[in-house]
Amino acid sequence: MTLPFNEMMNSSAFKSKICRPQFVQVLSQMIDTGEGSGKNAGILEELRRALYNIAEALAKHNKLFIGHHKDIIDHLLPVLVKKIESPSADVRFLALKLFTDYITQLLCEEKIYNSEEANDTTSAINELILKRLFTHYGKILSDKDPMPLFGLKLLSVIVERNPAFVAILKKLSLVGVLMEYFSVGHPRFNTFTVKIVKQIVFSRDVELTELCGGPQMLIIEKINGVMATNVMGNNQEWCSDHLLEIMNEILHQAADLKQASPESPLPQQVYDQLTVNFKAFVKLLTASDVVSRLITRHM
Repeated sequence: MTLPFNEMMNSSAFKSKICRPQFVQVLSQMIDTGEGSGKNAGILEELRRALYNIAEALAKHNKLFIGHHKDIIDHLLPVLVKKIESPSADVRFLALKLFTDYITQLLCEEKIYNSEEANDTTSAINELILKRLFTHYGKILSDKDPMPLFGLKLLSVIVERNPAFVAILKKLSLVGVLMEYFSVGHPRFNTFTVKIVKQIVFSRDVELTELCGGPQMLIIEKINGVMATNVMGNNQEWCSDHLLEIMNEILHQAADLKQASPESPLPQQVYDQLTVNFKAFVKLLTASDVVSRLITRHM
């Protein structure tokens, strides 16, 4: 069964003729119900794999994908989110992977998603993320690999395209969890985690006093540790630009706090603790293209 389906979906002529609104709706319904156990488990397993292969092929066909984005948002994506709660680890992973593929493309299409304009598709995507996806995020991040990796990848795109979601993460008590990942040696420390932390800092929904306090936060100590161990010690330059931008933003927040509350000791503490990175900061800044972005930002 799987092979004929794959051959059909690899045919451009077949995809353009069969992919209609009704097709997306039927595909969604079949994915929703195509899971079970008992004597028919083997047949259902084969059908399920064929259905997910079709959904994956549709995600890779940009013209068809964009042409049917409303049906995908209304019918297919809610089903994929629902499957993240499946008892099958394989189904959970395939559903999250496909959802990530779809929603990443949608968020990056300016005509479909614009966080500054409340058009119909933007509102529908925001509601899907807020009311359906985020309720599963605790389970996604605590699931076995590779679920957390894809969860972080997806979340990094979401908060980058719409930083307003940081406030929701704070309400869901996920900021502390994500900040805990931002530390030397943590298995969840990766480029997606660093990007998420950058958006958390830039959003200013989490105040500097919070970022610097609490056992999960301690952002200055964690930055210093990452700079010393990962960047300067192990030459992991993939995170250096993001770290420079994070430090730059924290210093500006400290300056703003000093101006608003001259009696607060925190700004001076921030300056003192970050100065240990001064030599590394200068070295990275002169070798990085982030310097031009920082200069442009504050001109």
